[in-house]
Amino acid sequence: MAVFESPIDMLSYWSVHKNNVQDTKLLSMGGLKIGSVNQAIKDAHSRDIKLILLYRL
Repeated sequence: MAVFESPIDMLSYWSVHKNNVQDTKLLSMGGLKIGSVNQAIKDAHSRDIKLILLYRL
């Protein structure tokens, strides 16, 4: 899972790495609000996701 602050950050990352993110969930937070980040981490844990990357471009 790769978490981004804004949709444009996520799309920029995807456009550069689109050949390497087939097994990656990309998530835009619309601002890195701590509650949203915590919920995303809980959701990832319940899905047995092993690695979460937080990006701020």
